[in-house]
Amino acid sequence: ELRAVPFVQDMIDVAVNAVGKDEYHLMLTNADISVGRNFYMDVDVGLRKRNANALSINRKGVGPKYPTIPVAGGDTFHAKHEAALRSVVEAEDLIRRNRFDSHPGYDCFVFHSSFLAGVDFGDLFLGVPWWATHVNLIGHIMGENYDVVKSDGLLLGTFHFGNSMAWMPSWASKVDELRDPAEWRLQSFWRDFAGSDLELLLWCPILRYPPFDPNIMQNAINCGRLFRPRTLGGDNVPSFVREGHEGRFSSRYSEYLGYTSDGFPVAVGD
Repeated sequence: ELRAVPFVQDMIDVAVNAVGKDEYHLMLTNADISVGRNFYMDVDVGLRKRNANALSINRKGVGPKYPTIPVAGGDTFHAKHEAALRSVVEAEDLIRRNRFDSHPGYDCFVFHSSFLAGVDFGDLFLGVPWWATHVNLIGHIMGENYDVVKSDGLLLGTFHFGNSMAWMPSWASKVDELRDPAEWRLQSFWRDFAGSDLELLLWCPILRYPPFDPNIMQNAINCGRLFRPRTLGGDNVPSFVREGHEGRFSSRYSEYLGYTSDGFPVAVGD
């Protein structure tokens, strides 16, 4: 059964409508990401330094071995807020003392309106791998001076509590060592998807390993639909490029996106 999670583009559209002006920045991140108190200053410096219209801010991992998560002193919003605030203050103190773990992923993005005008994230949805990997690749292709800012190089940056990789199956960390593992074979839930949808997997340029549950499968299919060219056999402009912005894609894609002899996209260097 598929989870009820929001589409990336829906979240952006709601925010754009709320802004109500032509030029703006939007931040898209997971709900469990905390930001340091100087975060927005870091973002401003990062954008200006690179003359960029989009960034990803990589996070630090804090705990669960480090902080003591306080118990809320009641069931009210105020009590829960006070407990959460104490956790954040303790986490920031631990980060200043270098008691944190590095993390390789992407889960916080900042977009300028000029970037968003040229892209459409289609049916990608949040909360399920590998939505952020796909958004990051689109950022590299369509963004002006897009970069991934490592929180390790910031005083605080962004951070996350707990084991964020708990969703990953144990065999995935050794996927390069495996030869014909059982997990790679067709699983029963694959039969719930139409063959025409499964064919779209061929168009998704980054799949870390075969989808092992229906939610990851659906997001991988949505990725394929997003990167599939609008017209097969044409100029290879994928569906995430909005009309009128094809030139930006054509002038930049080869640095980050290649194509097989059969015309399928593959991430350069992945």
